[in-house]
Amino acid sequence: MNVFSMVLSAALSVGALPSWDMDEADILKVWVPNAHIGGVAAENGAVRGETVDWDPFFTCRSVEFAATPWQYVVVRIKADRPGGGELFWSNALEGQYGGLQPGKSTSFQVRGDGEWHDTVIFPFWQKEGT
Repeated sequence: MNVFSMVLSAALSVGALPSWDMDEADILKVWVPNAHIGGVAAENGAVRGETVDWDPFFTCRSVEFAATPWQYVVVRIKADRPGGGELFWSNALEGQYGGLQPGKSTSFQVRGDGEWHDTVIFPFWQKEGT
């Protein structure tokens, strides 16, 4: 079992990108968990869940912005065991995996000490355009 909580935001060195209030009543309609995450709840400013199968992920299909090489994503995550994560992106919603595919992702590491950690991810997704 891997228990985690996360807060997600994206930022630019100039300007602002979308961010989400994880306490919103409908946040799990925006950030939709798959069946590999159990006990998902938005509480105390974070989304909390438990890994129950091999490939847990959230999907957000309602974000669009101009992509530049200076953008980054901050994932604030707390987990009870270490592991790896992957941020996928796409400028398309069609295809076998809804536009998501190998080569359009950036890997990151998750600490498993039960403490909050901000992980900054530089996806270099500018070739996507949006």
